[in-house]
Amino acid sequence: MITTQQLDLIKEAVTRLKEDNPKPLSAVCLGYPDAAYDEDREVVFKFLKKNFNEVTVLDVYQHRGFEHVVDLNEWVPDIAPADFLLDSGTLEHCFNIGRAFRSAAELVAVGGYLSLTGPLVMQNHGYWSYNPVAIIDGLEQNGFEVLTIRAVPFKRVFQLKLNDRRDFYPMQEYFQTSLAKKIEDVPWQWPIQQKYKDTTK
Repeated sequence: MITTQQLDLIKEAVTRLKEDNPKPLSAVCLGYPDAAYDEDREVVFKFLKKNFNEVTVLDVYQHRGFEHVVDLNEWVPDIAPADFLLDSGTLEHCFNIGRAFRSAAELVAVGGYLSLTGPLVMQNHGYWSYNPVAIIDGLEQNGFEVLTIRAVPFKRVFQLKLNDRRDFYPMQEYFQTSLAKKIEDVPWQWPIQQKYKDTTK
């Protein structure tokens, strides 16, 4: 779901794109971009439709009837790269998150922007919580410049429930939201964590 922090980054990307590109703009969303912070859950989608000439939503089901149905666990992109790709919390629900992450990166055109929101520390929200280093190494080793990553506390703390396998220990949850720009189109390489990169030569 979209948060106010990610909406700020979406607006930043739109401003940058309009400064750099007089041409019609396109966007791709991984999952429908629900707004978590507003009674009007459609507010972010409306913003995208207002600022992009074409908005494509990818999902595993047609929840609203217009989604392009794909399984990101295996899907190799067969649509044109977009000026902006928005993931408001889909990657962590893909068991094959590496393939899905790669598809997200490959769906961004050179000069375009990628905004990801996902769990930094969240129990059983999806299959995965992932570290900022995954974003940094995964993108910067594949032609992107990461502009910002923000960690945001989720407004709940899990309490221990011994009879509920979904709650293992009390913890404060955090998600992260990021913005990156694609600088060059390079052949995809699976990232090597930067601190080990020099030892692999």
